[in-house]
Amino acid sequence: GKGHAALKHLEMALKIEAEIMEPLEDPASTHLNLCAILSGLRQHKVAIKHARTAIDKILSRVGVEEDSLDTIPEDHVSQARNLMIGYHNMACCYEAALDAWAPAKALDSLDRAIIIGERFFTKDPIVKSMLAHRKALGKVNRNIPLETLD
Repeated sequence: GKGHAALKHLEMALKIEAEIMEPLEDPASTHLNLCAILSGLRQHKVAIKHARTAIDKILSRVGVEEDSLDTIPEDHVSQARNLMIGYHNMACCYEAALDAWAPAKALDSLDRAIIIGERFFTKDPIVKSMLAHRKALGKVNRNIPLETLD
């Protein structure tokens, strides 16, 4: 019920955003919300695409490459939070997707979220939660050498 209604409203918001000719102040939030709703509706693969779009928009906005997350400028804390959330959501979606490639992708995404969290939000409980999630995910997926995710 409510998840499908939220999905329709967010899809409408995305269409409206696409028609706006000037840059949006927060171009990623609608995609992050779509990711969360779609994941709740068990549409994990589509949710991953929205998380990826949000991440790409944020990286472009802050002018940082994905392999240089530790160089996000200090004055981009708000975008860093959304980026951390995007990577964390994407990790959860990969984990739930249950495809053969999903565990490695989940670990990689979670590691990226943790890099941002440890840099900007060390006192935030979500960082502790992500670290515990990372530890549990690593134990479940022992056949994945962690150094291959670097």
